[in-house]
Amino acid sequence: MPKPKLKRHNIKNFYYFVRSKAKKIGKPFYKKSKKGRNFAISPYDYAAMFIISTFFDWSLRDDEFFSEVLCEKHVDHSTFGKAFAKIPYYYIKWL
Repeated sequence: MPKPKLKRHNIKNFYYFVRSKAKKIGKPFYKKSKKGRNFAISPYDYAAMFIISTFFDWSLRDDEFFSEVLCEKHVDHSTFGKAFAKIPYYYIKWL
């Protein structure tokens, strides 16, 4: 019997799985210019967090809490909201 790719109840494995799929597709959005701040985490991480947060029905505050666990960096909830608005619909359908 083949082993499943993801173990049950392991969010971190699910996060890495979705992020690897996002890296195969490409970046969901790019920085518009060289001016301004850099992204807190990579666009792939934003896409993976968006998929996970919609799958588990998390709020933006929950995303902020789990960013330290999954992305190993604290990201504010408003940053997630702005980044999620930049992800196009067709990109989510590809994932």
